[in-house]
Amino acid sequence: MFRGQFEREMKGQEAMKVEVLAKQAIAGMEAGHDEIRPGLTKVPGLMSRLAPDLMMAQFARMSVPKQ
Repeated sequence: MFRGQFEREMKGQEAMKVEVLAKQAIAGMEAGHDEIRPGLTKVPGLMSRLAPDLMMAQFARMSVPKQ
């Protein structure tokens, strides 16, 4: 499923199954949520509130291209 550089960055991790994503999206829409963040996408928002300096350091580290 993943190609090229993205595949190397994912290091063998699997993508979320489409069925799971669809169920979470539909449940969020039915609940009237304006924003639906499936899977682990809600973690950075929570962590930026709990430990903002740590998250900024992690994002900065991830943005530097690997040689």
